[in-house]
Amino acid sequence: MPVIIGPQWDFEVNAAIPLADRYQISLISPHVAFDSIVEQEQSSPYIYTTFPSIATHIAAIKEFLSQNKIETAVILAVNNDWGHAHVKAYEQATKENNTKVLRTFKLEKTDGNDPRPEVSLINNLKPDAILLALNQADNVSFTRRYREFGLRAKVLGNENLFPSVSKGSLKEAEGFYFFESDQPDTNFTAKFKQQYGVEPGDIGAETGYDAIYLVVQVIKNMGSSERTAINSGLSKISSYQGVSGLFDFASQHYPLFRKTTLNVIKNGQVLRVN
Repeated sequence: MPVIIGPQWDFEVNAAIPLADRYQISLISPHVAFDSIVEQEQSSPYIYTTFPSIATHIAAIKEFLSQNKIETAVILAVNNDWGHAHVKAYEQATKENNTKVLRTFKLEKTDGNDPRPEVSLINNLKPDAILLALNQADNVSFTRRYREFGLRAKVLGNENLFPSVSKGSLKEAEGFYFFESDQPDTNFTAKFKQQYGVEPGDIGAETGYDAIYLVVQVIKNMGSSERTAINSGLSKISSYQGVSGLFDFASQHYPLFRKTTLNVIKNGQVLRVN
């Protein structure tokens, strides 16, 4: 096979890169943040991603900290490469905003943790804000424990927060903030709904589409679908406008220009802050 669209998650990508290097097959992941790839694998010439890096959200994190005058914060993250990348972004944003991080808590399981011990300790620390990097079930559990313990701190999560809590009651997440990448091209959303009768899913519909059509573009550019041609052609992609944003793989192997939005949940609705 000349190219693989995927894998989807960071732990899969990190395991696959050595094999991609060995067999010289390009991987284009539609849903892994490049900075959640382990550092020693990021230099591989065969890994690309159409999903934005976690570092692109630092400006939105700083906006949350500044708007809410956050002086102290704690970080609660899952203990894996994806969680570590979020911790790094939170640490940079808090440092640049002169916000003191009182403590960083790391949950051992990927999901399905009981965060009561951590929430109890956070309650004692009384931070101005809690910065989250959790998966779906843990976002729901944290939200319930937050209310149970009567916490007052502002809460900021990532793009996982809203889909998680929206499956239950948004009332429990009243006042929570979350950041996410800007929505894809409206024409793509409309055509997707026309074709399939539903909105694009919350995990990588537009970035998966872009991954496929980047390969199509490379085949056209190189006049070949051979593995070596695709390998070479991907590294030459510049100023390619996809439905999710602009790609310049000649500069670096992940999107450069996708915007981030900061949102808050108020009165059962999601309101855009920036």
